[in-house]
Amino acid sequence: MSDYGNNERIIALGKVRNRPKTDYIKLDISEVTELGDEIGVCWLENGWQLVNDKSKIIEIHLDTAKYVVKTSWYEDADGVPNAAFYRNANCYTVGTLGYSKIHPNSNGYIVRE
Repeated sequence: MSDYGNNERIIALGKVRNRPKTDYIKLDISEVTELGDEIGVCWLENGWQLVNDKSKIIEIHLDTAKYVVKTSWYEDADGVPNAAFYRNANCYTVGTLGYSKIHPNSNGYIVRE
């Protein structure tokens, strides 16, 4: 759930229609540009790792041993941040603009209702 008017994003476990009371993170997205707004996810053995570059964590109501939340991309050998790590096996990236594509598309999907 993204509320661009209030510069916040809620990412919750499972399928939710309303703001959850548990199992979520709340991010400040005031420094995230609309064009650069992309989320990366990697499935771990017991959970996942998620990144929303240039966001700031406001609240975290997740088991941080299972769910890792990052606010910046990994950097390449030259120190340049990029999404390459999140395009490996068991990972994907998705832009938040309408009808964005998953990269690589074999690693995940988004349900839009």
